[in-house]
Order: sequence, then C-alpha cells, then structure tokens
Amino acid sequence: FVALTTYATDKCDLLKSSRDEIDTRTQQVHRLQEPNQVEATLAARMLADATLGTAADIVSAVGKLEAALAKTNTVGLIHASAGLATLAAKEGLITRSGSVLKSPLGHTWVFGGGYVDTLGTKLVATSPTYGWRGPAVLREAPSMEVNEYVAIVERSLVVGYEALVGAVNIT
Repeated sequence: FVALTTYATDKCDLLKSSRDEIDTRTQQVHRLQEPNQVEATLAARMLADATLGTAADIVSAVGKLEAALAKTNTVGLIHASAGLATLAAKEGLITRSGSVLKSPLGHTWVFGGGYVDTLGTKLVATSPTYGWRGPAVLREAPSMEVNEYVAIVERSLVVGYEALVGAVNIT
C-alpha cells in the first residue's frame, strides 16, 4: 500500500494572536478531516483491487458479501458510504455490539464520510485493516512580503488489509 500524507491548512495575517488561533484551528480541522482523507484513499485502492459484482438491493449486496466472507472463513469489515447507513438500518442489516455496528453474521460495518463520493452505492468486504501512522506535525510558513501566515498540519500514514474479499454495486 502506498503511504499517504493527510493535511489541513489555514492562513491569516502575521499578528501573534492570529497565528495562535490559526495553529489551533488547523490542528482541529486536521483531526476532523483526516479520517475522510484516509477513507477516500483507501476506497480508491479497494475499488482498484476489486472485481465488482452487482446486486439489486442492499439486502442482496450484504448477502453476497457475507457469503464471500464465509467462504474464506474471514470475520471482516464491510465498507460503505455513510449515506447507506440509514437504508441498512431500515432493512435490519445492522445490530449493535457496544458501540460497534455489526452485520447479520457479525462482520463490522465501516460507514465513512470519505466513502461517500468514492464508493457511492458500492459495498466492499475486506479482512480487518491495519496501519501505521506518524505524529501530526504543525509547520509554519510566514511571509513578510505579503503579511501572511500559513499553518499546515500533516501526518504520514499507511492503511492496508490482507485481502479484499468481495465488492458489490447496488444497481
């Protein structure tokens, strides 16, 4: 898996009080947006690895993925757009195990905001994900010429999985 760097940036004038506020805000924006950046990158990789099947509805799609996971004897993850969570719940495809959302056969649902545009109506089943990440680093870029201060927070990381088990597009 290719490493990626997540980031957030903001800018203001060179006043010290403004810079402190921008540093704090940039760090917070990074904390909020990093999961979406990672999910969008992971989703693109999953779709590149997948042979995409089709299903008429979400119930059939989940059934196909759970069958594929059962064939490999994998307790895995089902990745889906956050936009499909309500439909999956309406169809009785979600149970709770503490704060974790589970499929009918006990696989973990991963509904993500970063999956909304990339996965859309596609569901992907994988083995559990794993990853490595470095620290989030704040970098400052003041410019006296234009009276501007730019703050950048970035982190390098890698997220992967052992196996992509199946993928289905709801048509």
